[in-house]
Amino acid sequence: MKKRLINLTMLGILTMPGSWVYGVVPPPAVPEHTQTIVKTPYDDKIVIANTKVFGTLEYPAVVFDHDKHTQVLEKEGKTCSACHPRYGKHKDVISFTFPKGIRDLRTTTPKELMHAYHAECMGCHEKRYKEHKKAGPVTCGSCHVKGVDLSKFTYPPVDFDFKLHDTHLKKLQAKQIEEVRAKGMEQPVVVRFEHDNLDPAQEVAIEKKAGEKNCALCHHSYDKEQKKLVYEIVYDKGREIDRAWACEDCHEPGARPSPLLAADISLTTHKDLPMEKAAHIRCLNCHLLIARDEGADKAGPVLCYKCHERKAIPARELARVPRPKAGQPATCSIDIRDAGMKSVPFDHEFHEQHVDSCRACHHETLYSCDRCHTLRGNANGNGISIFDAYHDSFSQKSCIGCHRTEETAKDCSGCHHASIVAQEPTRQMCSRCHSGQARVAMPPTMTTAGLNRERVKNVFQIKVLENQFKPVKYPHEKILVKLAEVSNSSKLATYFHGNIQTLCAGCHHHGAVGAQIHRDVPPSCSHCHSRYFEPLRSNRPRLLAAYHEMCIQCHRHMDLKKPKACTECHAFAKKGQPQAAAGNNEPDTK
Repeated sequence: MKKRLINLTMLGILTMPGSWVYGVVPPPAVPEHTQTIVKTPYDDKIVIANTKVFGTLEYPAVVFDHDKHTQVLEKEGKTCSACHPRYGKHKDVISFTFPKGIRDLRTTTPKELMHAYHAECMGCHEKRYKEHKKAGPVTCGSCHVKGVDLSKFTYPPVDFDFKLHDTHLKKLQAKQIEEVRAKGMEQPVVVRFEHDNLDPAQEVAIEKKAGEKNCALCHHSYDKEQKKLVYEIVYDKGREIDRAWACEDCHEPGARPSPLLAADISLTTHKDLPMEKAAHIRCLNCHLLIARDEGADKAGPVLCYKCHERKAIPARELARVPRPKAGQPATCSIDIRDAGMKSVPFDHEFHEQHVDSCRACHHETLYSCDRCHTLRGNANGNGISIFDAYHDSFSQKSCIGCHRTEETAKDCSGCHHASIVAQEPTRQMCSRCHSGQARVAMPPTMTTAGLNRERVKNVFQIKVLENQFKPVKYPHEKILVKLAEVSNSSKLATYFHGNIQTLCAGCHHHGAVGAQIHRDVPPSCSHCHSRYFEPLRSNRPRLLAAYHEMCIQCHRHMDLKKPKACTECHAFAKKGQPQAAAGNNEPDTK
């Protein structure tokens, strides 16, 4: 393996002592349509309550009006550096720490931090009073106000989705490399050549092309050999693969971080660079530099609410946004060495359109799953085997777990709701994925045209339990046509359903197609469910419960307006009308 270094300069952000401390709440579920954000009096206010240093607060937390302060300073021709120190030797880069006198919160005592806050804030206010300028308070109770609802001043995390990524990518591509380099915001790009026999001229050409990428402005990793941040590109078998790790991979690694990122995580921990801190340094500095040179209308936001309360992008619109290109294949074959199952054809490009982040699957790095997860599990994969990584039904990162989540959608949950007893996986179910084919082969569009009309009735009556109510007229074909329509509208459903008989299993969920005389006539409910309670089969509902559980739960999960009430399915029987005998075991269809 060869390695070349393209010498580009970059904002090497490795330290940031101190921080703004403000509340963060979990992001709400993203609705399909959202309202336009309206600025409120609570926007751009920050809660200062550094409990990591202070512990239990003696006085109430301070609600700091950041927007008001920046407006006053801007009118006086002052910038962020009035409160925040410059970063290292970079004259145009701000280290968003406060107070200025604190270099490392981890070694700061509560008393030192308190005096530093008072010196910065009260010192500025007192100075302005002496200069006969409008100034803030200088007494304890004016800042430390009792009874303030601090939950009003919380901000959700920034949702940096594919739309926001695409906006940044287009903006940076439009800029010349020289312009970006002049701002001191590029960083070294390392090209690693693996398994390729290229001559020096080809390598130089590849390196030159790689150096023109602006991905390095945001993405980087730590090179242990050079002991610096780099943007790594791997050239392997004709493919250019970008190691564009997400910020969270190293700055917010979670409880069980990957050993593959041990050096990076060790650095961010040692330098005290959690996600919140690193994001404010990198994002805000870039926005401020572009605003200075090109105007505020050409730059990204610098106010809290404009990032943290950004309008959510509807899922349909987000699906049309181009996905980042980091050398990933459009399609691939998942073939695990020494595994006992056939390979799985995987449409990577299709899956990209149905997630809002690469981290939906690649939860720590952009490596393929088998880089960390092996057949028997190891330390790199936190002991999780490759089988569990793909098949764990309780993990949102696994194939099965993600598909199970899709089954909870309104159109799917009618058949897939939890109250239906799940069947064990069959060989046919496994082979839908483990086909051994190079590409995904989609089954034909589902239709009811080929069904035997003599056996599959359009409408029939369910009257085996006729007593207090009249028989139910069941629109069998209408329901089947609707289910086929729903299935055809989803590529996931189309692929896994395969044929119309699968839809039949939504109701006839334990029918044995291979043992039936007629393939398209599954058994009726009364063949398995007795009219009366069976003590030896306590886990099997009786017929009345089976009908209502299956039908009513389906209507509820699919959010159907009708039918839900009793008489919307079967009217009350009139007085004097013949009733079914108590012991009548006639078929439930006619």
